[in-house]
Amino acid sequence: MSKKPVTLPPCYEKIQLILAVSSGNKIDDIFPQANLVTDLGLSLTLDLPEIIYTLNHEYEADYLNLNAQEVREELEEVEPTVLELAKLVQEVRDLG
Repeated sequence: MSKKPVTLPPCYEKIQLILAVSSGNKIDDIFPQANLVTDLGLSLTLDLPEIIYTLNHEYEADYLNLNAQEVREELEEVEPTVLELAKLVQEVRDLG
């Protein structure tokens, strides 16, 4: 059985770049199923607030106002992957 192709949210590439800079990984290492903690070496407690700050700044024109604590809690409920973070950000952007 083949895997269904993953649809990436429009904000994915920007998040991919921010995560590459934040984690020190190459952009090619930032793929949708990459786990923020085990694959990218990020800490949801220490690194995520800075990433959320950067995302809020990048999407300031969209009035994005993510709360790092809420994002961390949501990511802890699912596997904290790049795709899950991108989906969360896109959902908040869409809700405006």
